[in-house]
Amino acid sequence: MSTETIPVSEPAPEPVPPRDAPAAERRPLSELLPTGDLRIVVLVAAAGLGFASFVSFGLSGKALVGAVFCPALVALAAIDAKHKLLPNAIIF
Repeated sequence: MSTETIPVSEPAPEPVPPRDAPAAERRPLSELLPTGDLRIVVLVAAAGLGFASFVSFGLSGKALVGAVFCPALVALAAIDAKHKLLPNAIIF
């Protein structure tokens, strides 16, 4: 018994973007950070959450992790609320 084969065409190659295409504009982190009254609110919230993690967990590794991540997350939330983007410099 022989089975019939179905001819299949080769997939079309994906278009290659031209080398002269402009790269996505990257804004420096200093332009994205909050300014004015929002900066004070972010600093107070970050310090408060860092302090709260030591109050909740005592002097432990969990408190240290919380004290590092809470201010970073507060800064990311403020930047995201204002600019609708998250900078890689903070995420990585």
